[in-house]
Amino acid sequence: LAELMVNDKFTDSRFIRALAWGALIFAFVFVIATGPQVFGMSGGFWPALIIMVSVITLSCHTETVRIRWLSFLGDISYSLYLVHYPVMLFIKNALPSAALQNGTPAVFLLSVAVSTATASVMFRLVEMPSVELGKKITRNISLKRSSKYN
Repeated sequence: LAELMVNDKFTDSRFIRALAWGALIFAFVFVIATGPQVFGMSGGFWPALIIMVSVITLSCHTETVRIRWLSFLGDISYSLYLVHYPVMLFIKNALPSAALQNGTPAVFLLSVAVSTATASVMFRLVEMPSVELGKKITRNISLKRSSKYN
């Protein structure tokens, strides 16, 4: 996908855009309808792949609609990646086993909501300050190197 993006090989045809939107909607409906997925190639990988390819395909065109909540999810995505599994384990251990046996969408939606809230807090309190600190350190190292050579 990166190679296609760099070489501007994504076509801007209506058919491709419609196909990407259809695949994206299908993947979201599939994930919501089936609930939690098993990890790896035999489960959640495939809907995640469809979502990723669809979003990348749709974003490679000149006019992309800016949807705030999707931008927010993109911003917190790394924090979400880090916290979603511990949150799922916590919910699995905190809820009575009867609530988990049915595989209800409510448990899945609870997991998504708690993971998103936790990731948002982690993004603001840990990730953003860490990125700023890294930039400051990089600037200081760069300044020291440039003054050393002058």
